[in-house]
Amino acid sequence: MRLSQLATLSCAMMCAQPALAQAQGDKDAPSDPSRDIVVTGQVQTPAAVRQQASAITQNVGEKYKVPLAQFQEPVCPGIVGMPAGVAEVMIARIRSNAEVVGIPVATEGKCEPNIMVFFVPDGQQTIKALQNRRSDLFRSMSTRDLTRLAGEPGPVHAWVNTVTRSRHGDKLRGDETELGNPPTLYVANSHSHMWLASRVDIASSVVMLDLKAVHGMSAVQLADYATMRSFAQTRAAVGGNNVGTILGLFDAGGAKPMEMTDFDIAYLRAIYHSASNINAVSKLGHIDGELRKQRAEREAGE
Repeated sequence: MRLSQLATLSCAMMCAQPALAQAQGDKDAPSDPSRDIVVTGQVQTPAAVRQQASAITQNVGEKYKVPLAQFQEPVCPGIVGMPAGVAEVMIARIRSNAEVVGIPVATEGKCEPNIMVFFVPDGQQTIKALQNRRSDLFRSMSTRDLTRLAGEPGPVHAWVNTVTRSRHGDKLRGDETELGNPPTLYVANSHSHMWLASRVDIASSVVMLDLKAVHGMSAVQLADYATMRSFAQTRAAVGGNNVGTILGLFDAGGAKPMEMTDFDIAYLRAIYHSASNINAVSKLGHIDGELRKQRAEREAGE
């Protein structure tokens, strides 16, 4: 989706003071990858870390048989519905987060957004209005999942569009519109329960936030929340978290970190620092190790 298309879409959604910006650098935006990370919540025991990782991860019912979705292409964030100055800060922050996690970042000003963050008056109504007009925004969702998404209450609606490929990156062959040539993925068998024959690539991510719910939140908080909802298939954290996470930002009764926490960074690094065809349970099992690495690096720098 090109920048001009996103700008047109923002007008169609009737956002307050819509603006789209591709970051060109901002002196107020965090630029140091070694920046301090906010640590919130209670004691981060391995059991608590595992429990929270499972709670915020979507589609891990068959966690021994499926990989976790991740970006393979460089990320390119775009913002709709915020003044240009705020959008620039948010985009710079998301790009910085990608570098911290280890995700390639596309060249500024020369890429088509594959991470889209929309600020809208009402997410439910916006999704319903866009189902037919902009079906490309929901291209990998089934009719049932789209109906569920449109019916979700609350100020946040987020989803990722994914593509299943072989572990070597081969695409589906065939055409879903032809009965005699159905989509088929040719893969070599894997002889390990950990290493799978396929992987799941994130083609694009969408995060839609209701404007009335973001009042009083900083651009960094919103960018970090969007990071956690777009870099992986996650869900919001609710009900008070034993391990602090920016995913609790919209939980009325929970803590609201000022930025991504140690857990959040460790969660994303566990996904992106290992092969894309490792099963979900193995990747989630690496989070505690990533947390220990962060603590060791911090202590070494003191």
